[in-house]
Amino acid sequence: MNTEILKWDSDFFGFKTARILAPDLDEQRLTKTLQYLRSHDVRLVYWAASEEAAFDVHQLGGRLVDKKAIFEADLDKIVLFSSASNSKVVKYTSEIPIQILFDLAVQAGELSRFARDPLFPREKFLALYREWMRKSLTNELADEVLVAFTKDIPAGFVTVSNQEGTGEIGLIAVDAAFRGEHLGQALMAAALNWYREHGLHRARVVTQADNQPACRLYRKNGYEVSRYEYFYHFWL
Repeated sequence: MNTEILKWDSDFFGFKTARILAPDLDEQRLTKTLQYLRSHDVRLVYWAASEEAAFDVHQLGGRLVDKKAIFEADLDKIVLFSSASNSKVVKYTSEIPIQILFDLAVQAGELSRFARDPLFPREKFLALYREWMRKSLTNELADEVLVAFTKDIPAGFVTVSNQEGTGEIGLIAVDAAFRGEHLGQALMAAALNWYREHGLHRARVVTQADNQPACRLYRKNGYEVSRYEYFYHFWL
């Protein structure tokens, strides 16, 4: 079977989790794959499909939980312009309260598949995004965390990394209380500067297709959608 048991997810969530590796399956093949995983005591299955399923996945215990838009950019063609923001963006230091960043990370995930799946435990979602933030700060999941301040308050952040020569944003968030102050643009400009300082020429970011503010921000900064992925969760 073209599947993988996800040890980290299983250990962290407390129930056996797996993913289906094949992006294109018809109903019969998907049914057999899920039966196989159920026989191995898998509780949750991820499936990233290249197209929306043409059959009813609910009969198989599944639901579409996310349509991901993969944005890419040619950094050599991007013209950096002022964010019109009074904020400053700095690299994370231990003087910045980590709890504020944990709270911002949760805000970053509120439209994610883990938050939108009604069967996924809320406390596991909260723990997942706090752990993502922690591992970004320790350079396990990011090379740098850039934090935006407004009125001396940490009001947003972006995590950036060099993934085999491509700049990648892992998480980006602006506190709901400070939206509309162009902090997102300031963070995108800071990310672009970081990429250029590290000699990168391409960049990528993944977001939810129905997160229109994020999609507008990326398009405004020279990113274009390269493809979509349809994420399904199956509870067995």
